[in-house]
Parts: sequence; structure tokens; C-alpha cells
Amino acid sequence: MKDEFQYSEGKSPALPIFSTIELHHLLKLTSEIAQELFEVEGVSVLLVDPLTDELVFTVATGEKGDILEQARLKKGEGIAGKVAESKSPLIVNDVRKFPGFSPKMDERSGFKTRNILAVPLIVDDILIGVIELVNKKIGEFTKADLEKLQAFSPLVAFSLENVKRFNQVRLERTLLSDEIHSGFQLLGASEPMRSVISLVEKVAPTNTTVLITGESGTGKEVVARAIHRLSPRADFPFVKVSCGAIPPTLIESELFGHEKGAFTGAIATKRGKFELAHTGTIFLDEIGELPKDMQVKLLHVIQEKTFERVGGSKPLRVDVRIIAATNRDLKKEVANGNFREDLYFRLNVINIHLPPLRERKEDILILAKHFIIKFASELGKSIKGLSREAESILLSYPFPGNVRELENLIERAVVLAEREFLGPDVFPPDLKQYKLSIKKEQPRTLHELEMEAVIEALKKAGGNQSEAARILGITRDKLRYRIKKYNIPT
Repeated sequence: MKDEFQYSEGKSPALPIFSTIELHHLLKLTSEIAQELFEVEGVSVLLVDPLTDELVFTVATGEKGDILEQARLKKGEGIAGKVAESKSPLIVNDVRKFPGFSPKMDERSGFKTRNILAVPLIVDDILIGVIELVNKKIGEFTKADLEKLQAFSPLVAFSLENVKRFNQVRLERTLLSDEIHSGFQLLGASEPMRSVISLVEKVAPTNTTVLITGESGTGKEVVARAIHRLSPRADFPFVKVSCGAIPPTLIESELFGHEKGAFTGAIATKRGKFELAHTGTIFLDEIGELPKDMQVKLLHVIQEKTFERVGGSKPLRVDVRIIAATNRDLKKEVANGNFREDLYFRLNVINIHLPPLRERKEDILILAKHFIIKFASELGKSIKGLSREAESILLSYPFPGNVRELENLIERAVVLAEREFLGPDVFPPDLKQYKLSIKKEQPRTLHELEMEAVIEALKKAGGNQSEAARILGITRDKLRYRIKKYNIPT
């Protein structure tokens, strides 16, 4: 490994980093190879976090390297930050004399940095991170070391990109497989969506009435369909009623049907939505829009399981499961006298609240990939995914229209796309303008970010500290130290 590192363009070098598809393993392997190859005391690989545009110490080798992992730097901060900001390499053979050197990482780890060689990791002219060599064992870093690292770094960058794209494809296949297996499209990896999915799975096998709440466009109908398709009623009708879209004069007939001659124009008997949903599920969307007189009749159906058609006198018994949804605050509507309190309690046996998309940013790219697959297939286009700039914009934008807005945005992008990866050029102008404005946000402190990372890892691991330590890439002792440091309950 100590031989001069060489490669020829167009040839694949025989490096083990091309044999792994797990990101942390790849970075650890890369750092160990570089540490031996360049004869240095430590190697750090910092990756750009698209949410904050900060550099994250994803892997750091050396005597105190693991203490640095998950630490963050702003672009322009420290030597790695300067490299990221300029996209240019730096050789600093006496860090104490370099005006941009930040001692806080040494203070954090207890490590003494003497000299650093750092180069940017770039793919398609986009910065994805920085690799830095720390403390050459013999002598100082030379121009030859720089040239060798500049030959090595593109292989690292493209390996990282390949791992990312492979995992994207694997995720897309998993989502498609899950969709076929489960029969519904309820996607999300964020903690709020995992809670929603867990609640759906618990409530689906029952006949309990469910009230789904959340802003417009959050996917309330998707959740309702998921409950139906996971229930014993899955082979029977799922009937949707948009309560806000039906004129008040027609809503009773729409829900309960009418007899022939019940009113002018009733030339035949018509079955209503409840009758059509018999043995299945009725989904009452926009339930907050239901007129007060119809609220009384709906309450009767819930309590007695019977109704009468308009113009009829014969009670009809119905076996339906009721799922309702609203973007209104029904408690406030009750307080204001617009919604019956007894009906509210009957509907709100189980409440499933869908958070807005801006509060579950982890789901944005998952949903975007799903919609890309959907619309690319419908339009017969070969779209592989999103460019890094496009991902950054989507993660920055607040999506006031939630999932529905994201779906429409991706459909528009796929229609306009002329390349395999969707870029900012196929997004509406207001998205690009928004991205510029968010750079003024105040970044969180390193302590806050570290504490949040530990809490999130413990949640994902279900409280198992060994598993949480594995997720974070640190030892169990170091995890316990951080739990005690931040007084995190376990």
C-alpha cells in the first residue's frame, strides 16, 4: 500500500472501496487506506449536509478520531471549511500560523494538529465533501502529496456517489415491492410517519371509527385507503364522499339516496353512498363542511346503523366502517357552535394526525423518488432521479401545499425534463428564490446537533444502547458518556 498511488483515466483501480455499498463502511475503508497510503496520523472525511449546507465529520480515523464524528463545521470555518468554500485544495504545514485554523476540534478531541492537507470531493462540479490528511508522520506535506491526494479524491467522490445511487435504486425497489405487497402507498421514514403507519396497522383490523386530521394535501385519503386495504373489509367497497364539494340541497340524497318521485327530477330510485359502501368503508372527507342538519342524520347512522332514503319511510340497515377527515380544528368548530359535540366524540374515537411535510423533511426525497417513478412510467421517460441542487431545493422549501404540491411539482418537472436527472431548471422560479432566502437562518450549536443525534439514534434503536452506538458509529462507552453529558433519559 505504500507504493505510489497511480491510475489511468478509463481504468478501474483495484481498490476495496469499490466493493462496498454501505456508506459508513466505505468511508471507514477509504480513511484507513488513505492513512496508510499517505503515512499520516489521521484522516477525516467530511460530507455536506444538504439540509444545513454544513460539513459533517462523517468518519475520522486516528487516535482520537471517533470523538470528532458527527461534529460540524460551517463552510469557511477551519481549514476544511475554507476548502469547501473555495472548492480548492489547501496545504497548511503549520496550522498555528494559518489565520483560518479553528482550534475547537483539537479542544474537543484532545488531539494536537500540526499540519493538514485537504482537498474537496467533487462530482459533476458539485461539492459533496472534503477529505483531509492530518499530521504527516515524517516531514511536511509536499506538492507530490497534493498531486497524489488529488488523484485519489475523485475515486472516493465517485465511489460515494455510486453508493448513494445504488441505495436510491434499492430504496425505490423496496418501495415498489412494498406497494405491490400491501396494496397501498403510505410512504415515509420520518418519526411522525412511522407513528402514523404504526397506528394505521393497529386500527385497521378493527371496526373503530377513525378521524384523520391535518392540513390540505397531507395525504388523508391515502391513510384512509390504507386502513381499508389492511382491514377485513378490503375486498368490499371503499366509497369516498367529498362533503365540501356537494351542494347542501343535494347532500342528503348523495349520502342516503332517494326514492322515485321524492322530488322534482327524481325519476328513479337512487342508492346513496352509505348503501353503496355496505360491508365496506365510507370515507367522509372534509367532514367539517357538513351542514348542521346533516350532522344530526349522520350521528343517527353511527348510533343506530340505519337510515332512510329521501322520500322513503323504510329504515335500511347498513354495515359500514366510517373514516372521516378534516383540515379544520373541530374542537374550535364545536366551541363556535358550527359542529355538534356529540358527533365530534363519535367520530374522534381514534385520531390520526398527519403532520405537514415541512415537519417531516426526511420523507421529502422518498416521496419525490416515488412520484418520479410514477410519472416517468406514465410519460414514457427515462428519469433516474434528482440532481443534488434539486434535492437541496426540495429539502429547503416549506411546501405549503404539502404532499399534493410535491406531487404536482414532480409531475411538472418530469414533463419538462430533458435530462436523466431533474435539476432546478424544471422547477418553478419561486422555489429557487426561496432557497436563496433560507441561507440567513441561524445554525444550531454543535452541542445541540450532537444531543439531537444521540436522542434520534436511541429512538431508532428502541432504547438499545449497543444498537444506538452502532447507528452513530461510536463505541457504547462513548455513547454512555454523551447520554450522561446531556442528561438524556434512557
